[in-house]
Amino acid sequence: MSVEELSPREVEYVIKKNKIVLVEYTTKTKREARYFHSLVKDFSFKVLNKIRVVSVNVDNYPEVKSKENILVLPCLKLFFNGESIWEQEGCFMDYAKDMLILRRSIREALKDKGLRIRI
Repeated sequence: MSVEELSPREVEYVIKKNKIVLVEYTTKTKREARYFHSLVKDFSFKVLNKIRVVSVNVDNYPEVKSKENILVLPCLKLFFNGESIWEQEGCFMDYAKDMLILRRSIREALKDKGLRIRI
């Protein structure tokens, strides 16, 4: 499964129904966000059947930025059993560096919750 673009209401439902969810908050108007969206798509294939990856386009739902306290796009939030346990705002615009940081930081956040997932 690739990255599904959902509404905020659908994202809330996915977070409640899945153990581990990575939510990407993005926009199509920023070059960094478009680049990072393709990186998140690639990442989603590395975590098939382990982490549910979804996306919210804040262009369509501008209220999400204030509700989720998002200051910089792109933004990622990782949820474990409905609780936000990790987040990242912005990126380096360097594919290898961004992917390494994404993989390691998510792995460490889940490890802190007693979960060991190979990413």
